[in-house]
Amino acid sequence: MINFIIPLLILLSAFSVKSQSLNITGSWSIFVPSSSISEAGNDYNTTLTSSLNQTLLDISVPVTNVSWRVDVHKQDSFWNASLILWVHKTGDGLGVLGSSILPVGFTSYQQVSNLEQLFFTGTKNHINIPVQYEIQGLSVLIPSENYNMNVIYTLIAY
Repeated sequence: MINFIIPLLILLSAFSVKSQSLNITGSWSIFVPSSSISEAGNDYNTTLTSSLNQTLLDISVPVTNVSWRVDVHKQDSFWNASLILWVHKTGDGLGVLGSSILPVGFTSYQQVSNLEQLFFTGTKNHINIPVQYEIQGLSVLIPSENYNMNVIYTLIAY
């Protein structure tokens, strides 16, 4: 059996604007029982996918015309390199009048690495931006352990 625990961690970066905030709700824990292998010689389904709104992001900036970006990266606590984490935004949440978010709507999955990378950008306040995760590479060849990592989102206002 392989357990996956992916707690989410918030990292806020303050640039040129005071009091911006990024609030994150949600986490994802996966338990893969050995009973999910139907016959000897078979492997696990190699991809695990979370719900469409596994994590919700709320972005608040104090000035209404402030642009911002959200970066994403991961920090491995105990992780097998064969397991690849992917993330994507499944909607835009709710924004105040005149706000924007890019890319709009459902985005393609992007691989999450240990290096910060742009996730999406926007203007003004947004709440309930839904995020989905996918793990690829699951196999019976990976040792049975409790693996965990942190997904770190950084809000940068400019």
